Amino acid sequence: MFEACLNVVVYGYGTASVFVITIVSLCGLLIVRFRHTNAYRYVINLMLGLGVGTLVSDAMLHLIPHVCT
Repeated sequence: MFEACLNVVVYGYGTASVFVITIVSLCGLLIVRFRHTNAYRYVINLMLGLGVGTLVSDAMLHLIPHVCT
């Protein structure tokens, strides 16, 4: 009984997180509409910085265990 309830919670959180990520990426498409405004460069630079920071931190978190062993 408890395992079935736990599976529902796990799949619920997984589905919710995928939904949130999808909505955020679709909001990124709205930025294309405003590409002729002054805020466009600021938002693109912000997204580029977030993307690079995410990729670098993910790579570091994967490499740290290999260095420590």
